[in-house]
Amino acid sequence: MHSARIVALAAANAPQMAQAAAILAATWPEYYGPDGPGNAAQDIAERSNADQLPTGIIAITDRVIGVAALALTGFGAVRSDETPWLVGLAVLPEARNQGCGLRLIAAIENTARQNGHAEVFCTTHTVARTLSRREWQELRQVVDDHGQPWTVFRKTL
Repeated sequence: MHSARIVALAAANAPQMAQAAAILAATWPEYYGPDGPGNAAQDIAERSNADQLPTGIIAITDRVIGVAALALTGFGAVRSDETPWLVGLAVLPEARNQGCGLRLIAAIENTARQNGHAEVFCTTHTVARTLSRREWQELRQVVDDHGQPWTVFRKTL
């Protein structure tokens, strides 16, 4: 994992964009799958902005192994001043527990900081321990349309 590079989605080529979309689809099949409401390729394309939100990043070795983005809002937002949000954090199963997620989170935090934000938010039910390791604080619990509980986190930058 140490050889992974973090690259802006804006600089990614078409195969890398397709690989990033495939990671989203594999991570959230209920949302991005054939019966789901999401479109992974469209979300990746929309997150490929260089100079405005949403903006995304990918972790690359010989292929894309992880993806994340910084967006204006996210699931679990209750106030308009809760912005920006770490969204779409996904890492291939074989690349997990090797630091890729931590590096993607750190890069998103840096992007938020460089864009003048004092804090960043994220909603998760899978990476709570990882966020806590980077000093994110639990803010509240929310439940999705399927009854799945999620935790909203905030990081002061």
